[in-house]
Amino acid sequence: MTRRFAVIGNPVDHSLSPLIHLSFADQFGIDLTYEKIFSDEQTFSEIVDDFFTRGGQGLNVTIPFKHKAFAITEYLSEAAKTSRSVNTLWKNEQNQLVGSTTDGLGFINSLTHHAFNLKDKTVLMLGAGGAALSIIPELLNHSARVYLINRTEQTALTLIEQFSGLGSIQLWKNCNTITPDLIINTMPQDGENWLTKLDVPLSDRQVIYDISYGARAEKFLNHCESCGVRKTIDGWGMLVEQAALSFKIWHGVQPDTKTLIANGPF
Repeated sequence: MTRRFAVIGNPVDHSLSPLIHLSFADQFGIDLTYEKIFSDEQTFSEIVDDFFTRGGQGLNVTIPFKHKAFAITEYLSEAAKTSRSVNTLWKNEQNQLVGSTTDGLGFINSLTHHAFNLKDKTVLMLGAGGAALSIIPELLNHSARVYLINRTEQTALTLIEQFSGLGSIQLWKNCNTITPDLIINTMPQDGENWLTKLDVPLSDRQVIYDISYGARAEKFLNHCESCGVRKTIDGWGMLVEQAALSFKIWHGVQPDTKTLIANGPF
C-alpha cells in the first residue's frame, strides 16, 4: 500500500524534500508519495490534524512553523524538548502526535563529510531562530564554544539562557580579537553585512557554512571567499542529512546520503 508523506511550510513551492525522500525510497523499494502543503499561521494546526486523519504517515515541517509544531505536539523527543523546535511529525501506536527535530544532527552529520571536528572549536552563529535552535545544542554537545550574533539581541540572550547548561555560549560582542574556526549563517539575508558591521575576522583557515543552498547561499559565501576564506559549504548536505534522519524515523532504515550530496541539488 502506498504510504503518504509531505512537507508543510510557507513558502513551500521551492522545497526539494519530495525529490530527496523519493530518492531514498528508491533505495529500498518503498512505495510512497511525498507532497508539498502550503499553510498559514491560522490554519496550520487544522491542516496537520487533517493530514493524519486522512491517513498521512509522516510530515516534515519547515519555516515558519517549527515552533508551532512544537506547541501542538503531544509527545516530544529529547532533541525537540531541548531545542523547543520540531521538524518531523508522526503518530505513535496510541495515536499521539509525536515530534522530533533532525536539523541539528543533520547539520552535524553533514560536517562529517568535510572532516571537521567540533571539539574545542570556536563557532560563530549568525541568527538565533529557526534551525539555529536545533543546531546550537548539538554544537554544545560536541564541546564547541558558541558565540551568537542576531538582529534582536534579546532573542539571542534568550537562547543563551536556554542553552547555557549545555556548554559555553555567549553573545559575540566586542570579540573581534577572536577568529572563529567555524562560522554558520542561518540568516535568510544580510549575513555578510553583519560580518562587516561587527568586524568579524575572516581568514583562509576558517570554515564557512551557510544553511541555505544554491543561489540563496551564494551572496554570503561569495563575500567570505572574497575575504580570503578557502573552505565554504552550503546547506545542501544538511538538507539531505536531516531528511535521511526523518526517513529513518518513519521507515526504520537508514538511506545512503553520500551520492545525493555529491551530486548536488536536483
